[in-house]
Amino acid sequence: MVARYTIFLEQISPQISDGVTVAFDQIPTGFSYIANTTFSADGSMTSIEPTNVGSTQDPILMWDFDTGLGGPVLLAHGQIKEFSFDVNINRSENRYCNSIYLKPNRETTGMVSVVQMGDPSQDDGCQNGGVITSKYINTPVVIANQPTTVTYVINVENFDTSTLAIDSVRDMLPQGGITYVADSATYILAEEPFDPLEDSFTDVSGHYGLPDTELQQSTLASGREQLIWILPHGGASPNWSLAQADNDDSILIIRFQAQATLTGSGTYFNELFADVGSGCSAPQALVSVGCSPLAKRLRSTVHATHGPRLASSCQATMCDPYQAA
Repeated sequence: MVARYTIFLEQISPQISDGVTVAFDQIPTGFSYIANTTFSADGSMTSIEPTNVGSTQDPILMWDFDTGLGGPVLLAHGQIKEFSFDVNINRSENRYCNSIYLKPNRETTGMVSVVQMGDPSQDDGCQNGGVITSKYINTPVVIANQPTTVTYVINVENFDTSTLAIDSVRDMLPQGGITYVADSATYILAEEPFDPLEDSFTDVSGHYGLPDTELQQSTLASGREQLIWILPHGGASPNWSLAQADNDDSILIIRFQAQATLTGSGTYFNELFADVGSGCSAPQALVSVGCSPLAKRLRSTVHATHGPRLASSCQATMCDPYQAA
């Protein structure tokens, strides 16, 4: 069986980017790259062939843009570039995922792009799948110079075939006038993630309070406010131990409010990290070439009514833009 993967690179930050120097794809065991199949359907990138820095059985494909193109793949703010490649699949009935790692900034998608062969007993998640994160805001537009209270809802969803313990959730709020509203955070464990099209931003029935005594709050050098919620109640029940994918209590949902006082128009991003602790790491072959021993970052765009393009990681980053007008 032949399958085609497509990788999308998106520059979401308005700052000047270092670009992408190298892309790695840890394709599933038993999958093999078909030579000379890398191409860019929309012509946004010049194609180069990957090399396998893993093994024949467990391949890790490496596209070295710095060497092959003479420099990094550069993107402008909001620009998306893509490339595709084909693989042969010689595997039995099961669910298979792969993950992307980028240099120089060590972003990762975590385990994504599910390929399901036959009718496996596990109908959701993947082995070593980590967590999927998504984040929503109740309004995509804030009027400049008009103080507005906004509500955020975070989903941290177990995409693994085993139980995962969430050690902490870290949120870096946007720069430019976004501050946490004291004692506004609540949480609940659920089977289904929060859906902004169907669920209420204000309904906290069944939620537990997430007191500010469990919150480490600080201001970064950039002026952004950082929020770190640690495991509540000292780990006592109800804690943040997430059941395996597609089961009761497999999703952590956090709601909180922030005060937005923005002085100028623009798009404001924030980042979310969900730390699942030990047992979730990059392959040693990637650590040796400069990728993080922990999969650190994923950049993904989320809108008020749409979920992320990619959001699965050991520590997943979510960027949540909304407009100031």
